[in-house]
Amino acid sequence: MNTMKLQHAAKIAIKSAKIAGKNLMTQFGNVKSRTKTDGSLITSADSISNRLIKTEILKADPSADFLSEENTELRLKNKYGRLWVIDPLDGTTNYVNGLPMWAISIALIDNLDILIGVIHLPLLKVTILAIKGKGTFRNGTKVSVKHPIGNQFKDIFTFCSWRSNNFASNLEGNIRAFGSTAYNFAQFASGHTLGGWELFPRIWDIGAGILIVREAGGFIGDLKGNDIYEKIKKTRKLHKDVLPCIYATSESLYFRMLNDYIKTSLVR
Repeated sequence: MNTMKLQHAAKIAIKSAKIAGKNLMTQFGNVKSRTKTDGSLITSADSISNRLIKTEILKADPSADFLSEENTELRLKNKYGRLWVIDPLDGTTNYVNGLPMWAISIALIDNLDILIGVIHLPLLKVTILAIKGKGTFRNGTKVSVKHPIGNQFKDIFTFCSWRSNNFASNLEGNIRAFGSTAYNFAQFASGHTLGGWELFPRIWDIGAGILIVREAGGFIGDLKGNDIYEKIKKTRKLHKDVLPCIYATSESLYFRMLNDYIKTSLVR
């Protein structure tokens, strides 16, 4: 996909996310929910957001394939061809309870290569965009990860909300659980945190975030020391795998975080 087409795809993703975000704002903190089999919450707002995003993308890309948290069955017209990966509402529990840490995540993947990543935070009026080879942008301004000074790690690290209370890090930084993977990635790429752990994500949780982290100058890998961006291209099981990952401002910090995590004996 050439640069012009990528720019057009990025505009589609941003427009779709903003349309869905505007609708989500109308029900924020005032919507009924039910519990899914995995214990997480789902609302009618999730489904409506998913439909709005798909409808808008299909206007510009009628042959599009989709994979989302609301539709996990992958029936590609062209196997591992062009695929839009969507999380229409990441952080549903926060959303239901009126907490501001929630987001919309959209990625465009072609032949398992992540080309576009968009994370939209409606309440903060922030949109994070990454285009492969072009960098990561926050509301149009290029951003990059924040590197620690010397050996001091007094800044914030983020952790997925599940089982985070069982994690005892030996790093000097403070650990916070915001309850939204996409929100975590957005803050990291904006230079507000040094890294984080996500133990149970699927591709719709982290598809956009993987590219956003890489294009912002960070490193993201699995729990065995592998670059997760490259791993996805090799495994070719996009819709089935849980993709635990660690992301950090540098590869060296990633490995320090990985070793720290392994010591907790939480690796499944």
